[in-house]
Amino acid sequence: MPIHFLAAGYVDRKTLLNRSKVEWTDYNCNHYFGCRHNCKYCYARRLSHKDESEWIRVYVCRNALELAVREIRALPRGSRIMVSSMTDPYQYIEEDEQVTRMLIPVLASRPDITVILITKSDRVRRDFNLISEFPNVHLCMTITSLKDLPDLEPDSPGNMRRIECLRDADARGIYTIASIEPWIPKVTNPWQILQLIHPFVTEVFIGSYNWHYRRGSEPEKDAVSEYRAILPHVTKFLEDRMIKYTVKKELRELVDRQLLT
Repeated sequence: MPIHFLAAGYVDRKTLLNRSKVEWTDYNCNHYFGCRHNCKYCYARRLSHKDESEWIRVYVCRNALELAVREIRALPRGSRIMVSSMTDPYQYIEEDEQVTRMLIPVLASRPDITVILITKSDRVRRDFNLISEFPNVHLCMTITSLKDLPDLEPDSPGNMRRIECLRDADARGIYTIASIEPWIPKVTNPWQILQLIHPFVTEVFIGSYNWHYRRGSEPEKDAVSEYRAILPHVTKFLEDRMIKYTVKKELRELVDRQLLT
């Protein structure tokens, strides 16, 4: 029998589609608050100033659909919407609440707007038929390794399930993106990951391991040394295969700046 994760509660928001500072998107859509995946490196939990017990109690935006219907009309042409930046749209609670599923047709109703579903969950398979109806809906899966990481991602579907989900989405004609972020030193190797997944991804995002190192510390220096050694091979690999990619600002700055001695 399926496990049901009941909402901790319901909240109303004033806005749903909010401006983003992430370079590969323009707006964020966060209709859940908190995340049951409970990844240990999660930047969203740090930004929310919640401890683990609070973070895994997920709240649902009760008026998300109403807000989406109203706000989608006002977005500039060519806008990109990330679903989601501070939670996972396909975490366990989506099985019952189905807010993500209800939002997709509304957000995708404007063909001049791109909707990017970013998730660690192969529960998105449930919506493959729906997503396939909208060429402007892209599926982005977070891939952090070629093996599962139960210590770091204890309650999310493992990397190998995500990779298979990407492969199957591509076979269905869905635009696929791999988000190789965070790049965890000595754990994540983007070059090795791309060796496996490049035949079935259309685009790649690459980001660093944020929030974890004091500037100028030895762990940061070790991480930057790894980034500098591997990133040129990664970008050349992608360019040779004409795969669109984005190296996120934080990673570019780490690689380019002079390390403190």
